[in-house]
Formats: sequence, C-alpha cells, structure tokens
Amino acid sequence: MFFLKEEAEKILLQSKQYDLLNQLYQSTNEWEKAIDISTHFDRIHLRNTYYNYAKHLEENNEIEKAIEL
Repeated sequence: MFFLKEEAEKILLQSKQYDLLNQLYQSTNEWEKAIDISTHFDRIHLRNTYYNYAKHLEENNEIEKAIEL
C-alpha cells in the first residue's frame, strides 16, 4: 500500500496535478505537505486545506491548535 502512495505521489508531481496531490496528502494525514503544496502551487485550495486541517485537529481534540488555524 505504501508503494502505491509513493507511486501516485510521483505521478502527480510529474504531471503537475497539484490539486490531486493536495487531496492525496490530506487523505493520508500529511497536513504539512498538503499546506506546502497549497501555498506554492495550489493557492485556490489553500483556505480549504487549512479548514480541513482544522476540522481534523478538532476531531482529534486538539482544539487550541484548530482555533489558531
């Protein structure tokens, strides 16, 4: 399974499909990578990425950190 994720990541980077790469990172809880991709290549989804990360933190009882976002 890990190999498939790496392969998908490689293909999405090569094809410059940053929106899908952002979704991949979000679905695998790699939030720092998702925010980094959004910040540099997928700005249209940046606000949504932060929102999803905050919701993830809220679900995991990290309320203070979620409020910051």
